[in-house]
Amino acid sequence: MPGRTFAIGDIHGDIKVQLPHGADVHKVIAILEEKLPKADHAVSDPAPFIELTGVNLAGPTLVAHSYVDSKKYPWALNAANLVVYDEISKLGYPIPAQEVVVRGDRARLATGKGDDVGALVQG
Repeated sequence: MPGRTFAIGDIHGDIKVQLPHGADVHKVIAILEEKLPKADHAVSDPAPFIELTGVNLAGPTLVAHSYVDSKKYPWALNAANLVVYDEISKLGYPIPAQEVVVRGDRARLATGKGDDVGALVQG
């Protein structure tokens, strides 16, 4: 980041965040900006920053850039990931999942072993 100076040994970890459609992106960003500096082994200066990186079929995607002590990187990144997970869970957002719709003739969809795929096919 231009204009930022870092202490020797500070590095940042990027945490990808998939939100569901309808999520309040501004609220999530504000909460993560507040909570990430308080994660174990986080470095508060520079402060973490969160950016919207796009929107896909599951919803908006963010990347949280959190700065940590390089000697404690694995533990710090884990702590930051837990903060992200906990805070998004508190907001009540579901874990995004890709919806799959199976269409077709039941006979064609059955495997050679005669497995019953009727429960997978609607209609």
